[in-house]
Amino acid sequence: MLYWVVAIVWVLALLLIAQQCSRATLASGSNLLLNGGAEAGPGSPDGTKVMRAPGWNATGLFNVVRYGAGEFPGPDVPGPANRGRNFFAGGPDGNVSTVTQVVDVSNRARAIDAKDAECQLSGYLGGYGEQNDNAVLTAEFQGAASQKLGAVAIGPVLAADRNRATGLVLRSASAPVPPGTRRIAVTLTMTRTEGTSNDGYADNLSLTLTNSAPK
Repeated sequence: MLYWVVAIVWVLALLLIAQQCSRATLASGSNLLLNGGAEAGPGSPDGTKVMRAPGWNATGLFNVVRYGAGEFPGPDVPGPANRGRNFFAGGPDGNVSTVTQVVDVSNRARAIDAKDAECQLSGYLGGYGEQNDNAVLTAEFQGAASQKLGAVAIGPVLAADRNRATGLVLRSASAPVPPGTRRIAVTLTMTRTEGTSNDGYADNLSLTLTNSAPK
């Protein structure tokens, strides 16, 4: 009888440790996006030559531009302190361009299905001068069959939000991850409203999963 009691205690202890390890993994909050800072490849030296963003699937003339290229944002405009060399831009032409990255979160299924996972989406978004060209970052929660279960988004940052000056502003949002989510499709959409270039800008994009706050 004592043997079975000890065995049961050990099993319960192991289950508790496994749950704590799973929770600790979520609580670490590491960025799940590849190349969220546009640093994985070279940036366009003048903004007209289109440079692709490794890790992302692009549409239109979506571009990666070097800080300080031509009339584009330089290292001294408002934006991230740790901005690196490059940033994302809408491209030299076209009204809309996008990049998308699909993040597999099936290894977080236990916490997600227990309603114990929260998504944090953040990034620096901006544009050029008095123009309202802009960037919007969206995270779409999808099930195993790619069906949409929900979404969270940040942006746009318009000219008034930037005091009508060229620059990038930090935006963030959080949302519970719907049970059944197995992947998250993250899309950065750049929209031109005026001018010749699509001057939606973005940098330091981040997607993290953490444990939900205790209820």
